[in-house]
Amino acid sequence: MAIFELHTFTRSAAAPGWEVLRLEGVWRAGRPRRLPYAWLVVDDGRRALRVMPAPAVAHPVADPAGGQWSAVFPLPSDLLATGRLAYALRCGDVVTIDLPRPTAGAPDPSGADAAAAAAADPNVAAAQQNAAEADRQRAELEARVRNAEARARASERALEASRAALTMAEEARLEREQRDAAAANGAAANTSAAPAAR
Repeated sequence: MAIFELHTFTRSAAAPGWEVLRLEGVWRAGRPRRLPYAWLVVDDGRRALRVMPAPAVAHPVADPAGGQWSAVFPLPSDLLATGRLAYALRCGDVVTIDLPRPTAGAPDPSGADAAAAAAADPNVAAAQQNAAEADRQRAELEARVRNAEARARASERALEASRAALTMAEEARLEREQRDAAAANGAAANTSAAPAAR
């Protein structure tokens, strides 16, 4: 399994209305291996936005000595200004690393190019929108599944209650039939005993 050792995680002003988050660290694994593509996850508590690095960076390579890796992630300033955000680095389906809050960095002129490219590139914007929409749909689907599971549990409880009521009704019917049969037998015995007494 690969692990990521974080060296720095900074947040810097870039182009107007944009900031960049810069990650640097090393990937380690027991043997050299090429990892899937990595992206940053920014979660505001309501949705998780997947942010691809810009410009695109090579796939991480993990090895016992530690494969150096860095990436720049451009984000709109207004997104970073909303509430308490949680950050994570996701590498395919291999590993997810929770990240601390980024520290303040100096203005990043190279980040301005990345932010401008992200703002201008319809593919980057579309990819981020598609990722956000996919995450929204996943959250909605998970909520629907939870609701369906809750309804199924409620239905199971109602079915168990109905079965218990039917069992009680059946027991009451059998008890009533036994009482009626006993009463009928007692009446028949009294009827047959009455002529002999005369």
